[in-house]
Amino acid sequence: MDDQLCCIINLLGNDRLLLCTIYRSPNSTATGNLKLLNLLDQIYLNNSSHKLIVGDFNFKQIDWTSYTSNSGVQHPSSLFISKVKDCYLYQHVNQPTRFREGQQSNILDLIFTNEEGMIDNLTLNPGLGLSDHLLLSFNLLTYTETHNKTCDVRRYNFLKGNYNRINDNLHKLDLTPLEASSTIEETWNTFEDYLKKQIADNVPTYKLGNQSRRKPYISREAQDKIRKKSRLWTKYLHCKTTTNFDNYKKARNEATKALRLSKYSYEQDIASKIKTNPKLFWKYVRSKTKTAPTMFSVKSTDGIITQDPLEVANIMKNYFASVFTKDDPSKPTSPSTIKNIPVSLGKCPNNGTNS
Repeated sequence: MDDQLCCIINLLGNDRLLLCTIYRSPNSTATGNLKLLNLLDQIYLNNSSHKLIVGDFNFKQIDWTSYTSNSGVQHPSSLFISKVKDCYLYQHVNQPTRFREGQQSNILDLIFTNEEGMIDNLTLNPGLGLSDHLLLSFNLLTYTETHNKTCDVRRYNFLKGNYNRINDNLHKLDLTPLEASSTIEETWNTFEDYLKKQIADNVPTYKLGNQSRRKPYISREAQDKIRKKSRLWTKYLHCKTTTNFDNYKKARNEATKALRLSKYSYEQDIASKIKTNPKLFWKYVRSKTKTAPTMFSVKSTDGIITQDPLEVANIMKNYFASVFTKDDPSKPTSPSTIKNIPVSLGKCPNNGTNS
């Protein structure tokens, strides 16, 4: 590793972004390669919520579509890709970034993040000046926009609707003129709009209450201890005595211990159900991420990776059409109809008795 620079940028709350730029020479020594691996370890151990690593790494031996190296297991590229996997880093560049006439193009400039959805709109632009490296531009997503669950949302209370008035008004609606001059779809749209108006006029609405913000891993016991800690802290603020402060510290330690045990038990329960209920595991993983991928990539039959929505839709459509099983019209799809089944009154067992 020939050069590196890291800095920390404060984000919302206690979140921080660790930004690192790295340059590794193609003639890097064994000592330089070892320093690069050690730097990745330090980045992994850093407690920043967001991590972004960019730079020119000069590892042309690595195939980033499969995260493999075409060199031996002890080659610097193999050791590097192994370290990337150990540090749970995502690499986002999947197209060549260096072009020179008469030479093979390679992916040398890389972008790593600790979450898959942090990079969006990655584009490769012509290089600056006479540089044979392309200029990479992208949007860094530090948070995923979420809908506010506590906003003023209203729903219809259908249990208290005035359905007699709705029925009377629907009987008065005359669609005969529309049937003669409009299509079926236009007639239906007119009826649908009228029905929605009747619902809005005759069915009351109610406001949704605030949804619980309690973490799923916080047990009832841990929640009680957290509330006790808060009460004792309030009591200490009103009467700052040594006894009150000692009681608060004891409750604080008990709440911390209960919270850790509750979280550990919750994660152990999820891990034990990972084979029978994998959705529960991935739901918990998603709840820990700050961002979410806005668009996934697919590879066409020609080996081209694309993120274009139309191309992705066509590739998925063609794939599912290729594996779809068509019924053979020459073979019956259901058994022949059986007619005239003789039924006679006889003795049938029913709990040991005859009926």
